[in-house]
Amino acid sequence: MPRSRRIPHLEYRRSGYVWRRRWPKSLSERWPDSEPSESAIEPNPLIFKSSRRESGPIGENPYSKLAFRGAAIENPSKSGAASSRSNGGIPSLVFSLKTHAFSEAQELSIRLTALSNLTFHYIASTMTLTPAVVTHVLTTLVRFEIEAADRIRIQGDQRTPEAAEFALRRERALQETLRQALQLRNHEVARRPLQAVSQHLGIALPEDGDDWKSLAYEATRVLLNVSEERERRERGLFHEPSPYFSQGIGQAVQGIAHSAAVSVGIGQPALAMQAFANGQSPAYSGVDPVSPMAQTVSVSPKNFVVPEQAGSPAEGSISVVDSAAQSTSSDNQTPETHFASKRVLLKNCSDKTVTALNKGENITIDEAFDVYFELKLQGYGEEWDKLQKPDEKTGKKWKNSTEPAMLVAKNIWTDLLEHSPVGALSEETVLEQIPIIRELPTLHGKQADLTADEGYRALVKHANTKERIAMDRVERDLERKGVTDQVEIEMAKLEKRIARIRAQTFFKHVRAVNRIGKMLLSFGVIPSNPFVGCTFTNKEEKRISATEEKIARQRWDDRQALLFQTPVFQGQTRNEADPLFWVPIMGFLQGVRSEEALQLGPKDFGSQNGISYMKIRNSEGNNVKSEAGERVLPIHPALIELGLMELVAQKDGEKRKRLFSGIKRGQTKNTYTELFTKEFTRYRQAHGVYWHGLDLHATRTTFHHDLMDLATPGYIRRALMGHEPLDEGERSYAQNGISLKTLHDCVSAVPFDPSLIISPVRNNPQSKTRVKAQKLGLRAI
Repeated sequence: MPRSRRIPHLEYRRSGYVWRRRWPKSLSERWPDSEPSESAIEPNPLIFKSSRRESGPIGENPYSKLAFRGAAIENPSKSGAASSRSNGGIPSLVFSLKTHAFSEAQELSIRLTALSNLTFHYIASTMTLTPAVVTHVLTTLVRFEIEAADRIRIQGDQRTPEAAEFALRRERALQETLRQALQLRNHEVARRPLQAVSQHLGIALPEDGDDWKSLAYEATRVLLNVSEERERRERGLFHEPSPYFSQGIGQAVQGIAHSAAVSVGIGQPALAMQAFANGQSPAYSGVDPVSPMAQTVSVSPKNFVVPEQAGSPAEGSISVVDSAAQSTSSDNQTPETHFASKRVLLKNCSDKTVTALNKGENITIDEAFDVYFELKLQGYGEEWDKLQKPDEKTGKKWKNSTEPAMLVAKNIWTDLLEHSPVGALSEETVLEQIPIIRELPTLHGKQADLTADEGYRALVKHANTKERIAMDRVERDLERKGVTDQVEIEMAKLEKRIARIRAQTFFKHVRAVNRIGKMLLSFGVIPSNPFVGCTFTNKEEKRISATEEKIARQRWDDRQALLFQTPVFQGQTRNEADPLFWVPIMGFLQGVRSEEALQLGPKDFGSQNGISYMKIRNSEGNNVKSEAGERVLPIHPALIELGLMELVAQKDGEKRKRLFSGIKRGQTKNTYTELFTKEFTRYRQAHGVYWHGLDLHATRTTFHHDLMDLATPGYIRRALMGHEPLDEGERSYAQNGISLKTLHDCVSAVPFDPSLIISPVRNNPQSKTRVKAQKLGLRAI
């Protein structure tokens, strides 16, 4: 059939022009050739009507051939092989235009195309599954699966321990299969269960498309949860006590006779389960099991055993037996470590960690922190719901950077929660501790009278008392001196306030315990995370941070000259490789981090085309913040003039591994910076050049500000500072990096006057003149 090359869907046949358009594939897949049941896509009788002339035999799908006011939907599978090949097996909508004139056929074809577009769009938009249908299907699936498992469990005969263990292994294998399906995005595992439920409910579900993928994904998650619930019930673990037990306890607390308390027969659970399957809530006579009196009794599913098999009529009352008196084979199992073994390698963990996990909900908060520490030191990440592989170097880096703060958080939370079992904690109890953490002094544990020897609650109380006494004393002293200016009195009182921890420190300590809860929840050790509230939204962070003074690193201004007038920059260094001299200047002129400067060695320096450079490398024994931190930096001309390369040559001749070989690492973070920053702070304080915010790292901040003042492009600034690239061009199309000459031009433009400083390496005449001028009280020009 010749098709018009200019007008879509227009064809010419012997009888004249016809308009033929294939049914959209997305709709035809939801309109199968088999006879449908109730469907959300049933054709509107005002638009579609059956064609008696083309209707097939009884039992044929009425949708296979439809008339559209004189037109028909042709099903290629029923209209010959040739038609099927031409259409690819997809039905077509055909109109006879009853004309041989092209101009008339063209106008009609354009109108029909526009009308069909609207029609197909309307059908597609009305075929989406509503949230109510999805909820109905999935909840029914859960009810059917749980009810069927409970029926088998109740009515089944006694089985051997081997059979019970086989059932548990089967559930675990099923769970692993479902998790793999979620990982591989395999939606077929949920097709048959969904088809069975939809057939039972009389609901037609889509067989493909976005709606099907969304429904199948949620159904797969539901099936995984159902399997986990079946496994728990196979072990005799239930989320809540038996309703009969709760009812009996509630009535017993109110003094009602036991005979009246247990008024239901042993056969009634089957009726309740049948009502559950029918969508009804079973009615229980007597006292509401969640009445206030009943809530005063603490009942845990692990502290009792309810027989599941029906007994004789004489055993009509429900018996409650302490689990300590009835030890079963399941008591020896360790289900709490089951999920942990699928996330981490427990064989690499200590017996202490495995024992703590085996406690389940009885694991204490300090034990949970210890488990977390051991796993993090092995190099595991925070994705506890996935299988992870340990990495020793990652664990070592975590130990140096994060463990110290986490140890402080452990001490705080362990003390505030009094070593309580995690399963016994409520969200309210946890949230009550957060205000106490907010009031902790900044120098807690660092000042003799601000230690937590008697606990952190006592520490906060002591700090508040000490602060109040000091403020009252200074107010009385000013009053005795006759000071009446309220502003002066207020400012004097504020000076006596004890500084509290900063907002960022507060956020870290609070969030630390939530990490522990997430880990335990992912391992299946606890049913819910009581620390879920230990987090902060962006709005909460801004609101809390707004209550304190903003203390950020600043750019060194004219006070930089005051720093350079101190002894170490005027020739009074301990030796030619004094880090107090070189490291701050490297920060001002190279923008290096203090750790990057302190770990430099003679082998990290070189020259290319007459340009001297230094390499920041993450080699063995070095610590670079990120992958972008590894870089090559051209050396500033001022550092060359001060004799840095002579120092490098000297240390290389001495076979030294580091330029600054006399420094030591700190014991806590195992970094050079840990001790050196404290030394630099004491030096500034001793010589009257200490200002908060103008510290060692602020020299790097000053270098970045100088680059911005020089209008240095962003990609060059990021390369010099060791920051991550921003776009794909920097990441993927700059493999060779920026040329050393370009970087050298930008670094050399940073202003610096080396004549203000006396080099410990070069003993030049100008330096002698400056020293002599200082002795005479003069200034050398």
